Amino acid sequence: MTDPRRRGQNIWIDTDSGFIGAAWYWPLQVPAASTVVVIVPGIVHEERTMNGGLVALAESLADAGLPALLMDLHGCSQSAGRLEDADIGACWSAGIKAAVHHARCSGAARVIVVGVRLGVPLAVEALVDEPLAALIAWAPIVNGRRYVRELKMLQRTTDADAAAAGTIAIGGFSIPASVLDHISHLDLGEVETPATSFVMSRETLEGLNAPWLARLSQRGIIVQEQISTQIHPWLFSATDQPTMPYEDIQALTRWCRVLHDEQAVSGEPVLRRPMPRPVIEFVHQDVLVRETFVEIAPSGLTGVLSEPVNAAGDHPVRLLVSTVGPGRTFADFARDEASRGKTSLRFDFAGFGTSGRGDAAQGGELYTDSGGHDVLAAIEHLRGAGYKQIYSLGFCAGAWSMMQADVVPELRAMVAINVALYRQPDPKTPDSVERKRHLLGQITPALARNRLVRRVAPRLVRLRGKRHEPVDWLVRMCNTNVRMLLAYADLDLGLEYLNRQMDKGVREQLGRPFTLQTYAGLGHLAEGPTARARLFGDITDFFADLDREATSNHAPRAKASLAARSRIAAPPRTKTAGGRSVRS
Repeated sequence: MTDPRRRGQNIWIDTDSGFIGAAWYWPLQVPAASTVVVIVPGIVHEERTMNGGLVALAESLADAGLPALLMDLHGCSQSAGRLEDADIGACWSAGIKAAVHHARCSGAARVIVVGVRLGVPLAVEALVDEPLAALIAWAPIVNGRRYVRELKMLQRTTDADAAAAGTIAIGGFSIPASVLDHISHLDLGEVETPATSFVMSRETLEGLNAPWLARLSQRGIIVQEQISTQIHPWLFSATDQPTMPYEDIQALTRWCRVLHDEQAVSGEPVLRRPMPRPVIEFVHQDVLVRETFVEIAPSGLTGVLSEPVNAAGDHPVRLLVSTVGPGRTFADFARDEASRGKTSLRFDFAGFGTSGRGDAAQGGELYTDSGGHDVLAAIEHLRGAGYKQIYSLGFCAGAWSMMQADVVPELRAMVAINVALYRQPDPKTPDSVERKRHLLGQITPALARNRLVRRVAPRLVRLRGKRHEPVDWLVRMCNTNVRMLLAYADLDLGLEYLNRQMDKGVREQLGRPFTLQTYAGLGHLAEGPTARARLFGDITDFFADLDREATSNHAPRAKASLAARSRIAAPPRTKTAGGRSVRS
C-alpha cells in the first residue's frame, strides 16, 4: 500500500511558451527503474476532478520503482498563461514536449506517456515525432467536436456577455471560444501515427474496439485494451470527493512495470533524480514576479509563495486557501497581487493537489477539523517567515475551514466566498473505527474509504453531544478586530441561511459588523465570468483599503479576547450601490 506520507517534489519546467508546474514522484524504497512515466492530465473542471487519482497513480508507479512526472498544462493549475492565450494548442504542445524532455534528462532509457481524457489527443498531437516506449490512453477524448457538444450541454452560466462570446462555464471554470475551437479539431481517428510500438487503452465497455485503435493496429502498432468500471464514479460523479479509481491505478501500474521488465536490458544507465527547481521568476503585467514552491509542516502541504522580486517594504501577506481556487482565480489573483507589490501564499489541504496526507487515507477530506489545522499550519509557516500581518481568502469549503481555525494575532482580515455556514463539521472518526478502517485499507485500498464503515462515526459522535455550528465561528470572528467580508452569489443557499440566522438574533451577538456583498450571475462555483471579475476586483479593493490603513498606522489589531457569547448591538443593515453591499 502506498505510504501516505509520500509527497511529490514540486518543480517548474521552462517551455517555449513560458513555464509549467510539475511534480516528481520518485521511488523511495526500491531502486529507480530506467523507465519514466509522464502523466498528461485534462483541463479545467476535469483536471481538478481527476487530480487525486493522478497523484495516486504517480505514487503507485513510484512504489513499483518507476519514477513518475505529473505535469500541468499551459493555463491550468500552476502553469504560466491563461486559457485565453493566443495559439493555445501550441502552448499545450510546448508544455508536453518540455515535460518529456525533462524526463529524458534524468537519464531515462525510455518514456511511457499516460494521457487522461483530453490529455490523450493533446499528447498524441504534441509527441507525434517523439519516440515513446508506450502511450496509455485512459478514458480518452476520441473526437473533439463531440466533446465540445457535451461541454455545451453541461454549462451552467447565465452570463449574457460570456454566452455572446461563445464561452462555456463549467464547474467554476470558463472555457473560451478559442479553446473550444482548438478542441473541436482534435480527432484521434485522423492524427498521425504516434512514434511508439505499444498503445494501451483503459476505457469503459462502451469505448472498446474503437476505430482509432483498429487504425493503429493496421499500421503495425501493438494495441491492448482494458475494461474499466471506475471511470464514471471517478470522473463523472456529482460529489465533492470522487471515488478513487484504485483498480485502474493498480492495473496501469502493473502494465507499465511489465513493459519495463520486458524492454530493459543490462547495463542501462542509472537514473539521476533531477535537481529540484522550486523557484521561478517571470514578468507578469510588466513586473518581475517570483514564485516558490514551499512545503508547509507537519503534513507536507504544498504551498506557492508569490512575491514581487523587488519587494516594496513590509505589508500584510495574503493567505489563499487553495493553490487554484474557483476557475484557477487564486493563482491569477496571487500573481496580480505580486505585480502590485504584494506577497501571497496559496496552499492545498492535506490530501489535495500534491500536498501530503499525513496519516490519512488516500485523498483528502472536506468539512473536517483537519482543514482548520491546515490553515493554522499555513499561518505558522508565515509566522516563521517573519510575516506579522495576514489577510486570508477562501472559497466554499476552504472558506469554511478558514473560519473554523482559531483566531491568531496576525490575522487582520478575512474574505469568505460562498461559505456554507449551514454545513456541520463531519465528526471525527473514533480511534477504534479508524484502526479497523486502516486494517481494511491494508488488505484492499478501496476499502480505506468504505462508506459503510464511515457511517458508524456520526452515530457514535452524536451520542457525545452536539458540535458547535459554523455560524458560531462567524460570531467569534466578529467579536475580534478582524475585518470580515462575506461574498455570495445572489441565489446561494449559504446566503439564504445566513439571512435567516441574522433574523433569529445573530446580529445582536456581533461586536463588529461584517460586510456582505452579493453578485448576480456569480453562481455557487463562481462560474459567471463577469460577476467573478467584479468579485475579485472588490476583493482587491478591500485589501488595498486595509493596506492604506496599515500604512497610516490605523490598522486594526486582531484580538481574540472577546468571547463569541458577547452580545453587542450591531449597526442596522444598510445598502450601497453596486452588486449589493450590506453591512450586517
